[in-house]
Amino acid sequence: MPALSPAALFLIQATLLIAGPWALWRLTGIRHIAPLAVLQIVTGVLLGPSVLGAIAPAFQGALFPADSVPRIGSVAQLAVVLYSFCTGMHLDTRELARTPGTGAI
Repeated sequence: MPALSPAALFLIQATLLIAGPWALWRLTGIRHIAPLAVLQIVTGVLLGPSVLGAIAPAFQGALFPADSVPRIGSVAQLAVVLYSFCTGMHLDTRELARTPGTGAI
């Protein structure tokens, strides 16, 4: 099997980590049990070295080679920043003002 280009490998990884959980969440009854973010985290753990790497290390190594992990990790960090930003956009500051002391951590 010929080696995949970095762009093709990234698209496969992104599809597995983003579109796969979304399709599973949307097409099954999982959305009534857990939010999409939880399913995405579980998918990441299952596809990572803890589970897939222990069960099928060659397949996990081919799917996530060492040189591609920093790229997908950078995109994951950007996604966390954007998710945090969107969460902050939905913060109701009036609610925090009504209950003083509860918003401080």
